[in-house]
Amino acid sequence: MNKLTPVFIAAALATSVALAFAQSQMEKDDSMQGHDMSDHSTPVSGTSSTKALLATSDGMQRA
Repeated sequence: MNKLTPVFIAAALATSVALAFAQSQMEKDDSMQGHDMSDHSTPVSGTSSTKALLATSDGMQRA
């Protein structure tokens, strides 16, 4: 067994514990926090970037 193996195992365990703790903290709050898009007034299909993408796609398909 390599001398660094216990270090890597300890690091993996510490990382998994930290991620589990972070996830448990997130679940206490609203799990979809930051993903609620119900207050957007413009639908996605109406944005200028979507219109530009559709125009470019149409132009490429005609060529």
